Amino acid sequence: MPPLPRIRASALDDLVKQLRYAPGATLRRHIERAEWLAGRIDPDEIYPEDWVVHQVTGYRPSMDEPALLVGEALRADLPAFVEHLCEAARLTPSDAPEAVSAEALASQWNVTRRTLERWRRLGLVGRRVAGESRARAVLVFMPEAVRAFEAREGERIARARSFTRLDAADEQEILELARGDAERGVTLNRAARRAAARTGRSHEGVRQFLRRAAGDGLVEFAGTAPLSTSRRRMIARAARWGVAASRVGEATGRSVASVHRVIAEERARALRGFEIPALPRHADPGSLDAHLATPEAQGGLLVWTETDLLAFLHRARVREAPDEQIERARGRALVAARERARRTILELPVHSPALRWIDRAETDLRWSSRLKAVLLAGTMPVVIQSFAGAVDREPESLRAGLLVEGLAVATAAASSAIDRYDAWGGGRVAGAVTLAVSRACAAWARVALPSAARGGQASPRLLPGHSIAHWASGLDAWQTDLDLTGGAQGVMLRLADEHRAWLACRHGLGGQAPRTLEEAATEFGHSRAQAGRREREALAAVRVAVCLE
Repeated sequence: MPPLPRIRASALDDLVKQLRYAPGATLRRHIERAEWLAGRIDPDEIYPEDWVVHQVTGYRPSMDEPALLVGEALRADLPAFVEHLCEAARLTPSDAPEAVSAEALASQWNVTRRTLERWRRLGLVGRRVAGESRARAVLVFMPEAVRAFEAREGERIARARSFTRLDAADEQEILELARGDAERGVTLNRAARRAAARTGRSHEGVRQFLRRAAGDGLVEFAGTAPLSTSRRRMIARAARWGVAASRVGEATGRSVASVHRVIAEERARALRGFEIPALPRHADPGSLDAHLATPEAQGGLLVWTETDLLAFLHRARVREAPDEQIERARGRALVAARERARRTILELPVHSPALRWIDRAETDLRWSSRLKAVLLAGTMPVVIQSFAGAVDREPESLRAGLLVEGLAVATAAASSAIDRYDAWGGGRVAGAVTLAVSRACAAWARVALPSAARGGQASPRLLPGHSIAHWASGLDAWQTDLDLTGGAQGVMLRLADEHRAWLACRHGLGGQAPRTLEEAATEFGHSRAQAGRREREALAAVRVAVCLE
């Protein structure tokens, strides 16, 4: 059988696993109810998990904190959910005698199979039935599901039905117009836009035709050479600073769609390069969303910071013993955030990955770093004590340069110990941190200290005025790419209130969990388009403030 499509929503994935052993008749009822539900989902609404379960099964479970599903994501996942149920029910063509095949439906609507596949993300539900050979499955569509989609997306179907491909005369006219533009140094994208306006064709359709013509040597445009690796990374960096895709496109001779595609592919490439720690030995993430929905994971993640070395030592010695249950809840959430990010990254396609899933993975990795920082903050007195024991002297007696180097070793060792912390097993974070810091700092002291601590030399006394970086800014490799760009956090107080609030929400700077763009849009009452503009404006404000500093 061909592979089943992936169900991205954990709540629906868990529900399939619970229902797959139900009797065939029961599964067929669930399939019918899920088909009915797909036609009634509002993409802009939020649906609790227990309500979805009730709509599909007729049974409303008791859930203390049900997961919340965005309507658009739920509607996109229901077709895959139905296919999984069909596979479990082992449906055959005799179970859906009145259904139409995908080929017949595409012919009826005068669209391609690829268009049908795209529309399945809009809630077009099909049933997976066994084909003539058991090694192959086919997709069929029930009349009720087809009628529901027609009623909901009739305008979209009409537009697709009226589409006609370029004929030879159209192609020749477009090619002649484009050649004239190319001689004047006009880029492919601008030539396509001008030709589309003259011929009444879509800009994208003309652009794709001209790309093929350029590849065949029929026309040569300025700026159509493939982007170099450094150029692609420059585009991604510009996006991180809030530069609009239209401005980047003008500078590089690319369309806005092409710029967005490069940004997505570069962000996905960076994600694949991160080495995400393996699960601890006894870890059982179970429902990842459940571990991340706890109050301990959602809030209380603000950590202290000192940029003066002496003040840092004084603050780090303040004992704030964390509650064991809170510590375990945050340890499990840390594992869940990293594991959910890892799974999302593995599913990202190489070409044209969806930005919403890239944002989900990036946000989860940011979240894991915030959780690690708050766990480390609770054990910071142990880190300083273990460092002092390993070097056999008070930290203040070391020269500032050596002390900064040694504390960096201690912090890195503590960070690695937290990566290995098993929140499902016994022990506390402090025990693992103590051992790791003692070993790492003892090895460092054997190399770094002998020449700096010979007998007869007076011990230096640390004075205020030695600046250090924020101790929580380098705990994970991905923080350099995913946290606010260098210098940005230092200018936050100079930003307008709305920009500061937006960035604090997105990056979890106020002690709460970081939010994806869609989650932040919901929180601020914005549409997705408004949220995108808000993000660019806030990053642009940071860019200006950093440049003026």
